[in-house]
Amino acid sequence: MATAITKSNLFSEPRNNIVDIISANLTDPVSSSSQFRKWIYSREPDIKSAGFKGFPIVIINASELDKLKAQRTVDRKSNKVDWTIEMEVISSDRGNGKQAGRGLEYLDSVSDQLVQVLGDTTNLDTLRENLIHNLTFSASGVDTESLADELVFRRTFILNFDTKIQTS
Repeated sequence: MATAITKSNLFSEPRNNIVDIISANLTDPVSSSSQFRKWIYSREPDIKSAGFKGFPIVIINASELDKLKAQRTVDRKSNKVDWTIEMEVISSDRGNGKQAGRGLEYLDSVSDQLVQVLGDTTNLDTLRENLIHNLTFSASGVDTESLADELVFRRTFILNFDTKIQTS
């Protein structure tokens, strides 16, 4: 569950809040509601392991504290802080039966959902309640690359946000 950002959780809680919003609102295009498939990660999974359940996947990387700005309040107890979180959507044309050859379709479907989730007023209000303000994001074009001998599609999202928090 989402928790407000404080001076003691400047690295963990921004990412946790984004993960909570994404996990609660993103629908896996290859599994039904009666199935569970791990598909949201903090790093690239070992796609050759027996536990890997296939593509598409979403990677929500660790948060980066971009700036602890010197814009302090008059009482010098609060600062403005900027963060960046990089997210990646990775998909493959490899699949079983009807799922084969749909990598780009799945990549676009998950990317469309991410744009909707990150732009949803209710989600933005929840993030603001937990001190994530002024969320902006951009998405890259689609790259194709070899990942563990599998050709994959990759799109990167860069999320930027800030807040003013008590730092002393």
